Amino acid sequence: MGLEGVLGVLDRDCTVRLRAIEEKAEAEAEAILHAARTEADRIRQAAAKDLAGPAERDRRAALHEAQLCAIRIRDDARTAVLHSVLDRVRAALADARRAPGYPALLAHLIGQALGDLAGSLAAGEVPRLSFDVRDRSLVEAISKTCDPVPELQDDLESWGGAAAQSRDRRVIVDNTLEARLEQAWPALRSDLVRRLEAG
Repeated sequence: MGLEGVLGVLDRDCTVRLRAIEEKAEAEAEAILHAARTEADRIRQAAAKDLAGPAERDRRAALHEAQLCAIRIRDDARTAVLHSVLDRVRAALADARRAPGYPALLAHLIGQALGDLAGSLAAGEVPRLSFDVRDRSLVEAISKTCDPVPELQDDLESWGGAAAQSRDRRVIVDNTLEARLEQAWPALRSDLVRRLEAG
């Protein structure tokens, strides 16, 4: 299963949790606004007997403070949701090797890395393929189907995937799961923020 598939599964799994956190944040914000309005009304009624000007300023100040507090609560809730989703994605990717589809995913990531590197290699140059030692048997089998067969180095510590590089290591295509998440996170984060704001 590709990164997009993993993210899709996590997206469905996180939707309920995201909605619950958002509803809680909205309820807390509404409660704060309600309390501020009540306090503002009390201040206004008490001050109506004395001076209308200062009481109105107090009411507006209390309402403004409540609105700022509600915004902070929503921002904190959104940040908590984003951190929670990122933590869940990281945990799922860190456990990717146990998934039945991991061999196919690894083959795809290796093929993509070598393909992206190919245009940077000199004629006849054999690429190097770095990977985590835990993937050695899979990488050895996959590399036999590559043309040219890359030089293998189990010198990465990774959740999965591989990095292809030129012999002089001046060009590196990092196609590990960590690198893929780093590339995908800005778009995923923007999508989650849009969903949270849409309610």
